[in-house]
Amino acid sequence: MGAIGNGNCIFLASLIGEGQGSRWKGVIINMDLQKKNHDSNPSGVVFLQRVDDYKITQARQLRTTMTPAEGLFWEHVRANRFMGLQFRRQQIIEGFIADFYCNKARCVVEVDG
Repeated sequence: MGAIGNGNCIFLASLIGEGQGSRWKGVIINMDLQKKNHDSNPSGVVFLQRVDDYKITQARQLRTTMTPAEGLFWEHVRANRFMGLQFRRQQIIEGFIADFYCNKARCVVEVDG
């Protein structure tokens, strides 16, 4: 996986497949963090919502059965490895389960594949 950017926007990309069938898949993340004054939990998404037990169980199960593309992305962003930002896997947001969520950047990442 590679990352390039200009300070405001980052493009994450990884090569999917092998040989002639391989292709690049990527995601653009807006990283305009310096212009905003964020506190430790700006959105309330992580801690201030009510979530039923079924959704919690479903999110936990999805964490253990990630797709290969999700696993590849997670290896590069886990433990604050990407620009010191903390990403969460299978974050519940208003009843929906997002693949990855970064609270500080207010960024949701959905990975296909």
